[in-house]
Formats: sequence, structure tokens, C-alpha cells
Amino acid sequence: MAVSIPLDEALLPWRSQSKEVGLTALLFVVMIIVAGWTTLRYLERLAQARVAIAQSKATLEQALQSMVSGFLLLNGKREVVQWNHHFEEMFPWMRALMVPGQPLRRLLEVDAAHQLPEADDETRELWVQERLRQQAFPGDSHEQVQPSGRTIQITERPTPDGGLVITYHDVTALRQANAEIENLAFYDPLTNLPNRRLLMDRMQHAMTASGRSGQYGALLFLDLDHFKTLNDTLGHEVGDLLLQQVAERLKACVRREDTVARLGGDEFVVMLHEVSTHSDEAAAYARRVGEKILRRLNLPFSLGSHVYQITPSVGVTLMGGSQRMSVDLLKEADIAMYQVKSQGRNGMCFFDPEMQVAINARARLEFDLQAALAGREFELHYQPQFNLDGHIVGVEALIRWRHPERGLVTPGGFISVAEESELIVPIGHWVLRTACEDLAAWSSDPRYRHVQVSVNVSARQFRQRDFVARVVDVLRETGALAHLLKLELTESLVLDNVDDTVSKMGLLKTKGVRFSLDDFGTGYSSLAYLTRLPLDQLKIDQSFVRNLGVRPADDVIVQTIIGMARNLELDVIAEGVETQAQKDTLAEYGCQLFQGYLMARPQPAADLNVMLQSAAFASVASRDLQVAPCPAKALLSIAPGAG
Repeated sequence: MAVSIPLDEALLPWRSQSKEVGLTALLFVVMIIVAGWTTLRYLERLAQARVAIAQSKATLEQALQSMVSGFLLLNGKREVVQWNHHFEEMFPWMRALMVPGQPLRRLLEVDAAHQLPEADDETRELWVQERLRQQAFPGDSHEQVQPSGRTIQITERPTPDGGLVITYHDVTALRQANAEIENLAFYDPLTNLPNRRLLMDRMQHAMTASGRSGQYGALLFLDLDHFKTLNDTLGHEVGDLLLQQVAERLKACVRREDTVARLGGDEFVVMLHEVSTHSDEAAAYARRVGEKILRRLNLPFSLGSHVYQITPSVGVTLMGGSQRMSVDLLKEADIAMYQVKSQGRNGMCFFDPEMQVAINARARLEFDLQAALAGREFELHYQPQFNLDGHIVGVEALIRWRHPERGLVTPGGFISVAEESELIVPIGHWVLRTACEDLAAWSSDPRYRHVQVSVNVSARQFRQRDFVARVVDVLRETGALAHLLKLELTESLVLDNVDDTVSKMGLLKTKGVRFSLDDFGTGYSSLAYLTRLPLDQLKIDQSFVRNLGVRPADDVIVQTIIGMARNLELDVIAEGVETQAQKDTLAEYGCQLFQGYLMARPQPAADLNVMLQSAAFASVASRDLQVAPCPAKALLSIAPGAG
């Protein structure tokens, strides 16, 4: 018997198994493919990561090497991990030690040996310990100055893993710039001394310290006498050289804790800090220092090819005892210094409160002078000048001030202030113009057209560049005759700059102006300059006239002056003649011209006009009646043709 099964049914299990096997194989293949693809992607990403890490490392390395600062990375054990070449440039003595894993202590020990070459091992160890202590508590930056002068700013920052990042920045140029800025702000660039700003700051600190300790200090204000003359004659470069040498000498006169400052120009200040608890001892010490400064600065200075000698004027005030402002102390010392100037210079003076009163009065007087000039409060008085016969041959113009409160003020009460404040120039010009106007009016009258007018000229006025032009303009504008104008110059004025004096006098002489040398004989210079000056007259100072017959030496001086004038063919006139005995003695010695209270006092122009008219009328009447001349005290007349 044969049994048959359909093929599909027979193969059905096999087919099912085949499908399962096929599906399993396919799944396995897919898994293999997926695993391979995943592995490839992983390897690809790993390679990319390695490249990225390498690139990052290269970038970091490039960044570290391009840093302008030095860089050092330490791990938690304070061992070297990484650094850049700028670190090696800043610390070349550590280049051989720079390997990963090098302990920081070893680097510091080598650095200590370089930073402290002359120190012992103990000192170096302390230095290393201090640096390790700073790194144990990283925070603010600190600086290290190398033996070469290089300044390195060190900044330390911790890392998350306990390591340390240290950067080293070269701040040498910045510190130099800051030092230069500070130097310009607080120091004088020429002498490198503290300037006014730093001095005032130190004074304020000194006053505060003095208030706590009870110690007195002292302030010395110093000014060089006639420093402008040096600048004008030898140039500012030589003047600067002198100021530098003065600064060095001043520093050599004081202690290290004291201050020598330059305020500007030729003004210096010395501050003596905490001298004594007793004011008298502090004053004595300040005096000794001041005398030392005077001695040192009186020694000659070698200024290149020039040897120059200059003198100082020193004003002193004490610091302490009471709280005062720095500016007030400086003012007190300044006032004391100007007191020395007024007394002849080259000396020292302590401040006295009365000086402040005098300064205030002087300031008020200067203000009043300015108002007087604008308000036409000045007027001229004239003192006649006589010949031996009692005839008026000329007058001297003398300024007076009609003060609204003080009344009539003589020159002695304001001329010195006018000279110091430079008001003497416009005042002198007013005197010259007013005198020339009066001279022109007198010259128009035939009875006294030969009367000369003498006008005093100050040194400051004479030294003006346009002085000659001003005189010529005044003569032209007023119509005054030049040969009747006589300018009186002092001996000190003509000696200040003989060449300039001779030049200006010569120019005016060509116009006809005459010159008289006032106060002759009171100076101490050589008389050789007399032959160079185009003078017409010498004036014997009243100090010699006053002592005639009392002090034999003055008689000799007067005779010498008269004899000298005769030999030089100059007129000679004596001022300050107050007694008949003085006039007789002068006449006996050969003097022909006189001025003084014996004959006439200074008087306003209106009174002088009356006197001139009366004298002219009396002279004419005397000639008409052929009456013998009366004594000089009884009759005043104008000498015909005098001039």
C-alpha cells in the first residue's frame, strides 16, 4: 500500500525552519553590520576626539607661548606641570631646571640664590618660606624687583584640582612711567628737589606730627640776590647750572629727614623737621643751619667756563607751638626774607609779627599809589638852586602826594614802595612831563627863560628800553627847551650797566639834555667811570654837607669832589645847605652853586612863579637904581644868562 503526502505539506516544517534560520542569519548579519558601523563610528569619533585634543593642546600651547606674561602651572603637589618660554625669558637662571614634575621649592631655592646673591643661607631660606606662604593663600598680586631693576608682577590663582596657576607680568615700563608722572607732579625737573605741592604736603604732615610730639621745626625761605643779572648776562643755561649747584649745596647743609624744595625761579625752601621741644633751642638750631647755608652759598660757583659768586637772602620762621596753615608759615618766612632784602641782602632774619603789620601797610600804600596815579593826586614842588651871588639859576622838581587822608606826603613816604612795585615808571614819566610843561611855560617869559629844571630819574625808569624815546617825545610835545632840562642820575644807577648808561646819555646829549650825578661820593666804586660819562654836573650829597666843620673826613671828601669836578670841567652843586657856616665853607672850598633850606624850601609851582617874578622885578629895579646887590638871604634874583 502506498501512502502519499503532498509535497507542500511535507516541506512545510522544513520551510518554517529554513525561514527561521534565514531570519536568524539575516538578523545576525544586520547585527554584524550595525556593530561594524557602530565600531567604525566610535573609532572615527575617537580619532576626531584625539585630533581635537591634539588641536586644543596645540592651541593652548600656542596661546601660552604667545602670552606676553610668563606662565607656570603647578599640580596639587606643587610640582611643575607646564610653563611658557616667557617664563624662561624672565627667569633664565631657572631654564635648566624646567622639567615636568620639578618641585616648586627647588625653583624658589635657585631663584633665592639669584635674587639675594650676597645673603646667607638662612636669609635665603626665609625668603623661600615667605614665597611658599604667599602661595599657600593665593590672592592679591605682589611684585618682585630683580637685581637688574626689572619689576615683575606675580599673580597666583588656584585650580579646581588643587593646583596653582601663576602668571608673571613685566611691569617695569609701567612703574617707570608712574614714577615719571609722580616725579613731574611732585618734583622740580631741573634740580630734582620737591616742588611746592610736595613741600606743602610735607609741611602739613610735619605740623600734624608736631602737634602730637610737641616738637618745633623751622622753615627757611631762601632767595638768590641779583639772580636775574646772571641770567641776563651769561644766559639761562648758566643760570640753570647755578640753580642745580645751589640745590646740591643746600642738601649738604641739612639732615636726611629734612626737606629742601624749590618753589620756582631762584626761590628755595628748607624745612627742618622736629628740631627740639623748646622754641629757643629750635630757633638756635635754625640759625646755625641758616649761617651754614650763607657760608656755603657765598663760596664761588664754577659754571662751565665761568666762576660766579652769588649771595642769598634767608627768612626764617618756626613751625609748631600752635596749629597754623602751611601757606601762612610760608608767607611768614617769605616776609622775613624780604626784610633781609630791604636791609642790604646776603643775610638772615627771623619773622616778627610786626613785619606782617608793615607788609599790610605796604600793600595798602601800593593800592593807594595806584589810585593816586589815576586820580591825579600827585603834584610837583620846586626847590630853587642859587649861585654864590644869590641868583636863582635853576630848580629841582620834587614830587609830593596830596593824600586825601594823610595830607601832603613827601617822597620818603612812598618812593621806595613805588620802586619795588614798578609804579615808579609811570610816576617818573608823569614827573618828567609835568616838569617839562612848567619849564616850557617859564621859558616863554624873557625874565626867567634861562632857569634850568632838574628832574630825578629812577634806575627802573632809566633802564626802560624806550626811555630815550620817551624823553624826546615829552620835549617835543611840551615844547620845553632840551638844554634847560637836567636829568639827575644816582651813582648806583650809572654803575649798574655803564655801557647802557653811556649809550642813553649820549643819545640825549645830542638833543641838548644835560646830566647831573646825584648823591656823588656815597658809592664805593672806582671813579674811573667819570671820564666815560657825558656829565655836566656833580652834586655833593647832603650827608657830607651836614658834617662840614664837624667831621674832618667829610671836609676832605668835599674838597676832593670840588677839585675833581674842576679838573673834569664839571659844575658842582651842594645840596642840603642849611646854615650860613656850611655855605661859607663850601664857597671857601670853591663851590659856586647851592641848594638847601638856607636859601629856599621846596614850594608849589604857583609860589615859585611869584618868587621868580619878585626876584626878576627886584633885579631890574636894582640895576635901574644902580643899587648894590643885597645879601642872598635878603634878596632873590635871577642871574642874567644863567644856565
